[in-house]
Amino acid sequence: MTPGVSANLYVSDLRVRAGLTQTATAERLGIAQSALSEIERGRRQPDPNVVASMVNLYSVDEESIVEAWERTVADRERQRAARRSARRGGS
Repeated sequence: MTPGVSANLYVSDLRVRAGLTQTATAERLGIAQSALSEIERGRRQPDPNVVASMVNLYSVDEESIVEAWERTVADRERQRAARRSARRGGS
């Protein structure tokens, strides 16, 4: 396991740190690349089996995967809120 995983990493960052492409990772996880993309963009929550496989592929603990996914979702929500606010004139 990799100690000291940064608190600012997203799911995609964990994959990149492991030196894996999205295509290769999806293949190893047994899921479609589009499904992995949705997970990495915070649009789809990975099921427990996928998380367990990510733990092995990325050499991190399960908590790191979960926290990275939650961070991805939170960041996506912040971006959506900022766009809504901008459309309303910044109010």
